[in-house]
Amino acid sequence: MSDKSGLKISRRKALAGIGGIGVASAGAGLGTSAYFSDTESFEDNAITAGELDLKVDWQQTYDGPEDDSFPAYGAAGYPWVNAHPDEGEGNDPNGIQSLDSDQYDSVPDDGVVTYEDYGANIQSYLTCETLDHDYDFGPNESLIELQDVKPGDSGEITFSYHLCDNPGFVFFCADLIEAGEGGNPEPEENHSDDTGPADETVTDPTGGDEIELLDAIRVQTWYDIDCDNEFDIVEDPLVGSQPTSLRNFLSAFEDAENDNCVLLDPTAYPGISTPGSEKDCVELGGVEFTADGFNVIGDGQVIRVEPGASGDPNDNLQVWVNLVDPTNGENVIIKFGEMEVIGGYVETYGDGDLTNVTQFDWDVIEPPSAGGNVVVGNHGNADGQEFVSSDVGMCESVLTDAGGDTSTADLVGNACSRGENDVGPMDMDAVTSFELSYCAPGSGESRPFPDEVTFCLGFEWTLPESVGNEIQSDYVNFDLGFYTEQARHNDTPGSTLRDDANSTGT
Repeated sequence: MSDKSGLKISRRKALAGIGGIGVASAGAGLGTSAYFSDTESFEDNAITAGELDLKVDWQQTYDGPEDDSFPAYGAAGYPWVNAHPDEGEGNDPNGIQSLDSDQYDSVPDDGVVTYEDYGANIQSYLTCETLDHDYDFGPNESLIELQDVKPGDSGEITFSYHLCDNPGFVFFCADLIEAGEGGNPEPEENHSDDTGPADETVTDPTGGDEIELLDAIRVQTWYDIDCDNEFDIVEDPLVGSQPTSLRNFLSAFEDAENDNCVLLDPTAYPGISTPGSEKDCVELGGVEFTADGFNVIGDGQVIRVEPGASGDPNDNLQVWVNLVDPTNGENVIIKFGEMEVIGGYVETYGDGDLTNVTQFDWDVIEPPSAGGNVVVGNHGNADGQEFVSSDVGMCESVLTDAGGDTSTADLVGNACSRGENDVGPMDMDAVTSFELSYCAPGSGESRPFPDEVTFCLGFEWTLPESVGNEIQSDYVNFDLGFYTEQARHNDTPGSTLRDDANSTGT
């Protein structure tokens, strides 16, 4: 667009001016004259929209049969499934991430570089110039397409994501497409009386309790700092997706306010600092799982217990705990539920079952001003005693299991979590303790990712060896993806997701 600027005059004004000049010249007797004049011109003005381009690459592996000819594997065989970019042997994809660096100006000329060369995603060579959106899943039609999965199998994908041209907020998204029984073969029917109809299917992860594969598969996602396809103790899991069942993982995204998407946190990666990234995370307390029930860590008490109904998987034990910060009186009521043990859910309190819990749900009871509940005590408290939560969210959780392993989750990426959150150890060891820290007022603001920087995210699934015939013929289809929004002028990231407006996603 262009617009030449200058002095604009009508024909009438021009003629009048010329007449005036003539009169002045005649009276002065000085001949031809002209006014002093000058022009400042601003030409070829233009306004061009900026760009926000999200590019993703990945490496997927599968620890299944050690047979290079197994259909799930790429041409390179076990354990390689597919990758992007994958220039393979002579530009034929083979399942191993690779790139001919000599073809690009933005990376060193090191010839063909591969995942095997570095034992990690080739992040030094993955830039906005070298990546494209031409995804190739090898022999499959989808990123994850595994048949004949057996107990003991596992798989992992490390994604790296890149914002090109501008900073932005980035979300990770997950959504159940369909899960089903796929038939009821004889071994499954002999294993359990709770098998559903052979043609049962669900599209909501909270339904289809008889589709055992949703509960049997364990998953976790994490900020993979070194892009090596392995979860390290220094790396943070994502909120709502610490090691848990696939059903609970997908349910956490189903419950997310941003249309099955969770906002990612750039400060989970060392050396990344963005405006508003500071947080004031205050230790609050937690609970120990004991044979006699919950032992409160720090100040607070168990204030309500509701046992489940015997034999009803949809009616299990719920416990409310009031945790207090003694320094300022801030208190938060945490509701625990869906406490699972191998083979079912906990129904009663104080009879030893809590020492065998492998996963559970927790969420923050909001204050009455936010439409939440006032909990009336009925566990060691006078009838009618009320406990009310302060208006705060959680910024960090620390889970410890019977094996001594700890798992820390940064919850600020979800704008200070209030739940619901599903947690449990990846290897299904019993939980021994769970502790929380809360966001002081004013902390927990959303933070954008810088552009032209590589970030990695890991996704791992495991089908434990302890799973039996109950999963035979079950299947599950689900989506994974990323979404981004611009950072500038964006005080409410995720609003376009909630409004179903146009978006940039992969």
